[in-house]
Amino acid sequence: MGEWKKKLILISLCAGLVLAAYSSVVLAEMNGTTYKIDSDSINSGGIDYSFSGDYSLADTVGEIAIGDSTSTNYEIGAGYRQMDDSSVSIGVSLQNIILAPELGGLTGGTSTGATQITVTTDSPAGYLITLQAEDSPAMQSDYDTIADYSPQSSDPDYELNLVAGQSFLAFTPEGSDIVDRFRDGGGICGVIGGSDSANRCWDGMAVTSKTIVNRTSRTEPDGATTTLRFSVGVGVNRVQVAGTYLATSTITALAL
Repeated sequence: MGEWKKKLILISLCAGLVLAAYSSVVLAEMNGTTYKIDSDSINSGGIDYSFSGDYSLADTVGEIAIGDSTSTNYEIGAGYRQMDDSSVSIGVSLQNIILAPELGGLTGGTSTGATQITVTTDSPAGYLITLQAEDSPAMQSDYDTIADYSPQSSDPDYELNLVAGQSFLAFTPEGSDIVDRFRDGGGICGVIGGSDSANRCWDGMAVTSKTIVNRTSRTEPDGATTTLRFSVGVGVNRVQVAGTYLATSTITALAL
C-alpha cells in the first residue's frame, strides 16, 4: 500500500499544491542489473496462471519444502504460492503545484492545477486509489474557509458550477482506470463504461475516502498514470478574506 499526503495552499487567492509520496516494499526477492525475481519454485510442473470463464487458477506440481513453520521470533509460509506476494509503487509528477491564474477580489473566477499519479503493481487483480481530506471543509485559513465543492446531484457535475457570492475547492481524476463515477456521456457524469473527457465530472473533497481509480489488471512494467486536477473557484461578490488557506488530504494506492 502506498500513500500521498498533499497540502493545497491558497495565499491571497493564489493556490499551490505540495505532495509527498510513499510506497510499499517487497521482500524475499533476487535481482540484478537487468532482472528481478520476486519468488522462485523447485517443482516438476504446473502453470503459472490459467483462465476459464469467470475462474483463474495458479498451480504447481511436486513442489518441495512447503507449509507453515514458526519459531520464537519468526514465522514463514514456505512455498512458491505462499511467497507470491504483490507489490505496489507510486509516484507523482510534481510535488509542488501552483494553481493559476491568481484570482481577483470581487471579480472572482477559477484557478486550476494538476499532478500525475503513476502506480506500478504486479498484482493480477490490479489496484485502487482513494482520496481523503483531513478537515471539513478541506481548505481553511485562520480567518476563513473555502467550501468543499457540492455537486448538484449525487453524481459529479459535468461542468463546474460557479455561483455568485460563493467559493469552492473541487477535484476531478482523468485516466483510463478512473471509476464510473467520474466517467461521462451525453453531458452527464456517473455513466457506466462512459468516456473520460478532460476537465469534466467535478466532485468535492470529503473526510471519508473516495475511490477515484480501480484497475483490475497488473500495470507492469510501465505503470498506469492518472491525472488529478484541482480547481478553486470564487464567485463574483464573494468577499474571500485574504490569507493562507491550507488543505491537507491523503491519496492511497492499494494493490488488490
